[in-house]
Amino acid sequence: KQTKSNNNNVKNENKENNNKPAKPKPVKNNTPTEEVPITINSMELRVGKIVNVSKHETADKLYCEMIDIGEEEPRAIASGLVPHYTLEEMSNRRIIVICNLLPRKLVGFKSNGMVLCAAKKDENTGIEKVEFVDPPINAKIGERLIGKDIKLTDSVTPKVCDKKKVWETIANDIKINSNGILVWKDIEIISEEGKENSSAPTLRDCIAR
Repeated sequence: KQTKSNNNNVKNENKENNNKPAKPKPVKNNTPTEEVPITINSMELRVGKIVNVSKHETADKLYCEMIDIGEEEPRAIASGLVPHYTLEEMSNRRIIVICNLLPRKLVGFKSNGMVLCAAKKDENTGIEKVEFVDPPINAKIGERLIGKDIKLTDSVTPKVCDKKKVWETIANDIKINSNGILVWKDIEIISEEGKENSSAPTLRDCIAR
């Protein structure tokens, strides 16, 4: 008798549970996510200043720089510029930094970004001349550089930049034009606030990298 009573209780509980309203299933959002087109504004270019620089302990062509880009701490970046600049010329130099690249080790030195330079081979000697691209004169340290008249978007994260090869896509079209102005697909790259151009000191019609 006791067993039969227990069975009846279980059946009654099951009936009660079956009468409970079912939990609503989460609604899937089938709206396609709008993909933001890759432009120069996908990259995070900022005005920086080299606050400390030294030669790499073992790599002859590498400088190890600490660069102020308006963050809490200066960024450590390595650049193969020993053949092109002396330590004195590097010190306190205002430059352009590409900030949203994944960190990578260069001969054991963890580099968190890249400095932007113009480069061109001499037609007679075949020797390549490399020089910093100068940021706008009145731009503040940490100020972002953007494509003129291009829709302003947030720069992609370093992981997205690496996964989608954003920098590799952008880099082929970053150049110095015949007037010495930094452009992307002939679009001037200007300071976000002052709307001023960036330029190469002496090189013209060449790549920027």
